[in-house]
Amino acid sequence: MKIRSIIFFIMLNTFAYGQSPSIRITGPRENSLVKVGDLVEIEWEANLIQGDIKIYLLNNFSLNDMLIETVNVNEKSYFWYVPNDFSDQDGVIAIEVVSKSNRNISDKVFLRSRASKQKKSTTISTSSV
Repeated sequence: MKIRSIIFFIMLNTFAYGQSPSIRITGPRENSLVKVGDLVEIEWEANLIQGDIKIYLLNNFSLNDMLIETVNVNEKSYFWYVPNDFSDQDGVIAIEVVSKSNRNISDKVFLRSRASKQKKSTTISTSSV
């Protein structure tokens, strides 16, 4: 019995050798379009990670990342509504998924955004009286 345990332990370590903890966003796809009010499913695959992950919204013109939610890594997806008050000035946002226990384990996907506030246009009337 002891020999079987040792063989199993060696096989397990041999299989895991070279693998490191990682997380990869599988959805939405890079360069997808998101708009205010959209329901976006954020999906990920994780390898050798336990516990919670944090999902962030990154915006070039914001000083702070916006925490969307903290969820268990085993949930493998999270549905996020793009807030109605969200604005983005350059049309590019990023979603980042980060291991709560090790911030170096993360992945990021860049998206196109139609969340920017509409520019107001001015109409000039030139009618002769």
